[in-house]
Amino acid sequence: PTVEQCVILGAGLDTRAWRLASTAGVRMFEADFAQVLDFKAARLAKLPLVCDARRAVVGDVTTSDLGARLAAAGFERGRPTVWLVEGVIVYLTDAQIAGLNDNLA
Repeated sequence: PTVEQCVILGAGLDTRAWRLASTAGVRMFEADFAQVLDFKAARLAKLPLVCDARRAVVGDVTTSDLGARLAAAGFERGRPTVWLVEGVIVYLTDAQIAGLNDNLA
């Protein structure tokens, strides 16, 4: 199946959403703490960048409500999705990783 969604957990200052924006039809979801996403938005607002496919999702990636927050931003379970957890997974315990899998699967 063709990828329709991409979720970047612990997105930080990652700019893949803008670099991959030319990938037609793929919605990009960036999940991170509010202060991180606010900082990023303030810096990027000064640049001539556009990424209509990007959705910022405020939340702690280890909490059980992340799935609901993603859904509220337009994420659709069951759609082919790429999950990127590379920037955050090294900071999580085994139990948090298991919880993440349970909450988002």
